[in-house]
Amino acid sequence: MIVTFNACSSASRETQPEEDIAQHARIENPGVSLPGVMNGSDNHATSIVFGGDTHFDWGVADMQNRHGDLWPVEDVVDIFHAADYRIINLETSISDRGAPFVKKSYIFNANPSRIALLNHMGVNVALLGNNHSMDMGKEGLDRMVYLLRQNGILSVGAGENSRDAASPLYFRLENKSFALLSLSSIGEEEIFSARDRVGVARMTDYTIGQVRAVARQAQVVMVSLHWGIEYHPRPASWQVQQAHALIDAGAKLV
Repeated sequence: MIVTFNACSSASRETQPEEDIAQHARIENPGVSLPGVMNGSDNHATSIVFGGDTHFDWGVADMQNRHGDLWPVEDVVDIFHAADYRIINLETSISDRGAPFVKKSYIFNANPSRIALLNHMGVNVALLGNNHSMDMGKEGLDRMVYLLRQNGILSVGAGENSRDAASPLYFRLENKSFALLSLSSIGEEEIFSARDRVGVARMTDYTIGQVRAVARQAQVVMVSLHWGIEYHPRPASWQVQQAHALIDAGAKLV
């Protein structure tokens, strides 16, 4: 069972051999064992909950200061706790280091104390393939990844170079293998990783081939794309076509 909660540029044509990135992938929690996973003696299915664009700025911070850090998730926390695995798109920097990286209308950065809310929700993985993970530059990104790990939260979708950033996160839930990719198709050019530049993973023409390669190594491939146009209630036709292409390549969830 998959439950999602959601709240946007053209792609680079930088390519790499698909097997290269698949083999370079992060292998995390290879032996994790969680309840509710289908196996020979259990009829329950694995449940994964996805939380959409998450940050702690604007009115969110105001309400947290007024009602407490946990107030924003009081109505959904039980849904997260009931799931076997919990993934959110963390669309902000969380760092006490670094400086604004590029000129943009909105810089999102939260105090590290806000990670307590993610722990309260039981978040397992933070998706960083979006246009705000680099808001405090390389130092801010490195600090955020470190702080998340210190609090038991894995991350995917950003890295030291394009290969590292685009590498999938592999994990297991009982007897099933999963691969998770996090990429963005929107954002300033400077935020995207390159062969010799830290940044977030970019959706490219190569991504279809990457999914095809990863699908040979994991039973369930999930692709999170930060894309589209804000405040539009429906996906654009090109998004639908792109999603179908990813599914045809082996993705079980887009």
